[in-house]
Amino acid sequence: MGIKQIIGRMIPRVVFRARDDRRAMKAAEAEAGGAQMVVSAKGLKSEKSQATVVFVLIYQQSWDILSGVYERLLAAGMRVLVLAVPKVMNNEPYDAAVDTADRACEDLCRQQGLNFVSAFNRETGEWFDLEAFGPDYVFYSRPYDEQCPEPYRSNPVSRYAKVCYIPYGYNVAAGLLLESAYRRLFAVNCWRVFVTQESTLRWTRKYFPYLSRRRPELFQMLGYPGYDGLAKADCALPSEGFAQVIAWFPRWVTESDVNSGSHFLQYREAFLAFAAKHPDVLCICRPHPLMFGNFRKTGQFTAEEEARFRAACVGNVLLDEGADSRAAGLAADVIVADMTSLMMGFLVMDKPVISCDSKNMPYSEEALLMDATFYHADGWLRIEALLEQLLSGDDPMAAARADARRKLSFDDRASERIADHIIADAGR
Repeated sequence: MGIKQIIGRMIPRVVFRARDDRRAMKAAEAEAGGAQMVVSAKGLKSEKSQATVVFVLIYQQSWDILSGVYERLLAAGMRVLVLAVPKVMNNEPYDAAVDTADRACEDLCRQQGLNFVSAFNRETGEWFDLEAFGPDYVFYSRPYDEQCPEPYRSNPVSRYAKVCYIPYGYNVAAGLLLESAYRRLFAVNCWRVFVTQESTLRWTRKYFPYLSRRRPELFQMLGYPGYDGLAKADCALPSEGFAQVIAWFPRWVTESDVNSGSHFLQYREAFLAFAAKHPDVLCICRPHPLMFGNFRKTGQFTAEEEARFRAACVGNVLLDEGADSRAAGLAADVIVADMTSLMMGFLVMDKPVISCDSKNMPYSEEALLMDATFYHADGWLRIEALLEQLLSGDDPMAAARADARRKLSFDDRASERIADHIIADAGR
């Protein structure tokens, strides 16, 4: 072992994390050219009679996380706007020459009658001038600045508005995946980061030691708005004419150091064969939004193979790629899932889940309660046996799910608390 490794083991990890915080803050200041962040109520535009809040929407699937906050702020008389941004096609840095073709967020906004503006004007080739619009608060649900058009990245926006972040998923993971959801170079640009649960709040104090001391109000634990009303939500997917419904949620990557990757390539034919054997069961495949694009990029599943699979999704097989990421789970009597940030939502819905995550990844404290209520399978034969059992009504984990939900105590008020936090700050 070299001298650097020996010294590294002797120095507490918190020292290195504090150093990383300071470096990230300096990098943010350098990127902004010395302009100061808006971090206090004094940053509000005094000439306006009402606060202005903008929601940056890049993935339409994340609207269910932001929608409750939007609705409450709108009802409170605030000036609210959704900025509908064309999303990246291939999970890579934003390429305006390719990515501006996407209209998914615009379509969602129109369908739901939201106050919105298209971020990119295809007639003029210009981006909407967000700074000129004068927002006081700007909400994000994804921390990946490189996948956002430059004018709307967190650093420049933080110089004229208070940047707020609600993570796109409830944190079931610890370790590297948690760090990915709370990126340091994004967090330093935020005015508020609304963490999803208590264990994550404690983790932020360790992972961001310097930042937490300098800005003690940065991290707020007010609950996860994506679960508000979820237990009583109606399903938007049509399932009439079928006796029962199963939903399969394959992941988007096949390789992972911390959890099992996607089983789509292994199980897709077996899934279709199960559907053929059970014509009275609606079989929904809800892939991760990045899955097909990633597989085309890696060559693991060609465009021709994808076309054949899509063509096979007829009759009692439904390929669900709609904007509502919760719909398939709400429709299902039984769920089969790779590791996904949607997992905790399945527990909130009280759905029996067959988990394909066989690596026993490092879960958060709350997710350990969740995982203990799941059925686990490491091959399709076991999955099919569990499907037959659960569809017959034999569900021995039902009581465990009820107990876990009581312990986790989701109260349907997270959106209200986050919105009230903004309303109180704006009124100072």
